[in-house]
Amino acid sequence: MQPEIHLHVEPGVSKDWGTFQREAPPYSIALDGYVIGPPSFADAGPHANFDHHVEVDRPLMRQQAWVFDPYLRARTEGRLAAMDSTIMEALIEDVCTRIDRSAAGTHEQIDIDTRYEDIGGGPVWRMIVEHGPHARTRRSLRLRSREESRLSRRQQAGRIHGHVRVPGVERP
Repeated sequence: MQPEIHLHVEPGVSKDWGTFQREAPPYSIALDGYVIGPPSFADAGPHANFDHHVEVDRPLMRQQAWVFDPYLRARTEGRLAAMDSTIMEALIEDVCTRIDRSAAGTHEQIDIDTRYEDIGGGPVWRMIVEHGPHARTRRSLRLRSREESRLSRRQQAGRIHGHVRVPGVERP
């Protein structure tokens, strides 16, 4: 029997680590900015904060890259949209098995490639062209080529970061 995962999303809410530990139910994990601060783990709870933008633990990041590598490869190779339910389920099961192994301490690590080209942006965001498959670990907008998508570059930029106003990008 697989453990249940409940996703709770609170847009625009950020907490400090102490508040998160007091308020969150056992086994809660905060992602990307929900808890302001570096990646953290507390046995009490247990509770974890995974934010790959702040004070990154490179070995942990290499471990997490290994966990999600099957998904990342499918995404970067353009296979996700063509997957039927059987193949998608197998992909999810593969990642879940890797999560279990990681939790049990029998994980592996892979090298991460965050190479990118900075092509513009504003004071709190950057627009990039990804060269390495892990370039999204940086706070940025990814610019896709027309070959990767039927949507225009402006439409893609707006869709990727809907909460960031990008000049010339119309909202749906």
